[in-house]
Amino acid sequence: MDKEKILEQARKKNIDEGAEHSKSKGIEIGYKIFLGMSIFLIIFNLFVGEKTFSVQSMFWGFIAAEGYTSYQFSGERSSKFRMIFSGLASIIYLINHILYSIG
Repeated sequence: MDKEKILEQARKKNIDEGAEHSKSKGIEIGYKIFLGMSIFLIIFNLFVGEKTFSVQSMFWGFIAAEGYTSYQFSGERSSKFRMIFSGLASIIYLINHILYSIG
């Protein structure tokens, strides 16, 4: 395809590359902030003697979702393993959180 044809298709789909780029950057920054806050909360809770099951469940669930999207587009085995094992970790921490919370 030539450049003009690609640009014409983008115009028909009403794609704004600037908006897509800023959205992508926002998501990337959001990932970093979420991971940083999760790690901070886990370490902080360990220092003050609090359980970290809920935070770790969300953290590993996030990693599983990221692994799923990575595997979906790349098909890499490492992404598949990351998705499976972090998904299992997320479920285990969620169960621990529920059991710890109810008694």
